[in-house]
Amino acid sequence: LARGESGDEYFYGRQPLREEILRSLGEPGETTESLVTRNRYGAEVLNTARLPFVDVDSPPGGGSSGFFGFFKKDKTDPTLVRIREACARHGRNTFRVYRTCAGYRVLATDLSLDPKSQATQDFLASFGSDPAFMKLCKIQGSFRARLTPKPWRMDLPLPPNQYPRDDRADQAEFETWLKEYDRASAGFATCKFVESIGSTRPSTETRVLVEEHDRVTRADSDLPLA
Repeated sequence: LARGESGDEYFYGRQPLREEILRSLGEPGETTESLVTRNRYGAEVLNTARLPFVDVDSPPGGGSSGFFGFFKKDKTDPTLVRIREACARHGRNTFRVYRTCAGYRVLATDLSLDPKSQATQDFLASFGSDPAFMKLCKIQGSFRARLTPKPWRMDLPLPPNQYPRDDRADQAEFETWLKEYDRASAGFATCKFVESIGSTRPSTETRVLVEEHDRVTRADSDLPLA
């Protein structure tokens, strides 16, 4: 609890989350329409209407986390093996696989799915996706990928208040916190690119989202994961 962890990392309830919109990517009406928002603990999140991200956690105690844990993982990592097997079952599609602090993230670059459909829930489950992540996609009606680090993984507190911040004092206090968060975030990556599976080419709109994702997460850097 002191680190901001509550057993429910996604901080969701029965209604869609109310989050500050930071920027929009793509044109309204496109299947890859997306928004970058700031979640309750201050991290930037990419929300896509149709482009599926899959969050797959490694079993607790299943190996080292963070950047150095990535190098200790090899091709026998059971979570990565399971992901590759799932990609093989969807052999007509193309996937980008990333290592995260707690497991893996998979991006299907040539699929357009309805986040609320049972078919999508089955698709996510076929990768062994975290049930909490699957539930959140359905509640929000979007796929979500965190772009910036969790504050407690950088030894920072949670934001001092929550959006919307109508009081000037609250806004000023949050902006002070945000400056420290951005400063600390510069030393970490959110995920690290592992491999691409498949050969189909993504659309122009999808390439824009992948480039934004990889740039903000620092997926091609050698920074530690948070």
